[in-house]
Amino acid sequence: MMHDFKYDVFLSYSSKDKNEVRKLAERLKTDRVNVWFDEWCIKPGDSIPSRIEQGLEDSRTLILVMSKNASASDWVASERQAIQFNDPINKSRRLIPIRLDDFPIKKALQQFLYIDWRKKNDEQYKKLLSICKPTFPPYDSQTINVRAAISTAVRLIKDDSFGMDAAEHQRGGWSKSYSLKYISRAFPKRKPEIISLKDSITVTHWIVRGLNALRDLELINSCLTDQDSNLLTNLLNNTRSYLDYHCRDGKGGLFTERSQGEIDFKPDVRHSATLAKALLEYSGTDDARLVSLLKFVLECALNPKKDDYRVPTLSEILAAMSILISLPELRDPSIELSTINKVIHIHEEKLLSMFKPVAGKTPASESEINHAGFFFDPVAGSHMAPYYTWWALDCYGLCLQTSKRNLLNSTYKSSLAGLLSLEIPIASNESGFPLFTNGLPDIGATAQIIDILSRQSFHNHQDLIKRGIRYITRVLCSDEVKVDFPFMLWAFFDTLRNCSDSDLITF
Repeated sequence: MMHDFKYDVFLSYSSKDKNEVRKLAERLKTDRVNVWFDEWCIKPGDSIPSRIEQGLEDSRTLILVMSKNASASDWVASERQAIQFNDPINKSRRLIPIRLDDFPIKKALQQFLYIDWRKKNDEQYKKLLSICKPTFPPYDSQTINVRAAISTAVRLIKDDSFGMDAAEHQRGGWSKSYSLKYISRAFPKRKPEIISLKDSITVTHWIVRGLNALRDLELINSCLTDQDSNLLTNLLNNTRSYLDYHCRDGKGGLFTERSQGEIDFKPDVRHSATLAKALLEYSGTDDARLVSLLKFVLECALNPKKDDYRVPTLSEILAAMSILISLPELRDPSIELSTINKVIHIHEEKLLSMFKPVAGKTPASESEINHAGFFFDPVAGSHMAPYYTWWALDCYGLCLQTSKRNLLNSTYKSSLAGLLSLEIPIASNESGFPLFTNGLPDIGATAQIIDILSRQSFHNHQDLIKRGIRYITRVLCSDEVKVDFPFMLWAFFDTLRNCSDSDLITF
């Protein structure tokens, strides 16, 4: 059972004390306390009073920071907040005053035992943390049914695809939620011209990865009903038809409808790279089209367009180049290894230029990367940094992780730390991750992040992976399943496959 409040604590303070309070907020967040902090929760254009009122309503505990600055500011509002959280009728809520300096305590608060934060010692922090951390009832393992969750996820993915009409060029492609929900949230100001509002080979290739993982999982554990097994076969056939239809003359691309009803085929580098990855999933190295597709990606990378300098495109190009390095049989005879390495170096530098530590600038050396950071796409809103960081690590994380260049290796560690810093505790044995900065837990985003952990850092994060699986599974088994981005559940199947030989899951 989840606790009743969206936030564990609400921080009330004077704006003049913001720097001190921010440090406390970050420390609490690191210790898995869900904090309402105005700097994180109020966005441009929001009504500040209404957001504060909603934050108070959604918070279990009020931390009231007492200081000289606070006493000189709007004390009436602070006193009203204190009364709201000290209501004896509502015993689930608490008020915790924190003393920041030696200024005399207001008479109305003298009755409360406070946290002495004048010296900021560990003993006082432990007292604060013990009060702020939510308590949960014992976890009922019987509520978790991985088989039922898989069945629900397969159907959600099916319903997120476009029509099955064989005459439609979108047949077997994904995804509705990507087109109708994701695009508008990712690009609130301007959608890039290269972004399709309809089908996407990139999204479809993720689905292919997930469906193939589920097929492998079924062979290992027989985790599907006959009905689900037939549905999986149909989805795999439809996606294969879609991919075949969108590969023309050794290039991958989408179809654009003209006003007269005719359609144009427009190949591009990112869709060609993701198409190659999808065909590898289906056929291994036996598909002859892979040589032409990867050659086209290389040629585009050598002559990039302005829109190619984005996190997704750079990441997919680097993934394609790593395929050419690891599978030399897929290189066109005209391609020299030195050319591949040149493309890799250029695109690694471009990708690195989009990485920012949480509180700093683009790093110039390894020593500057000493804490969490994210990849920021130059076109998408900054709130999308978690998603694009996931994208970069999904495509190229293993290469960054094992790179002989210390700067790239350190960037990998810092970006992974950035994703891990977003963890939101949901119940005693559950954790989730948001899709957007300061967002709520999302099972799709959670699936994608724990999938990376299961592939790239399994032994270091087994407990977190297990908490994520439990969260996703419980939501998928709930009476009313609401999933904003069903296409992301492909990563749930991949995670389960990666963990199938461990004791993290049972069927």
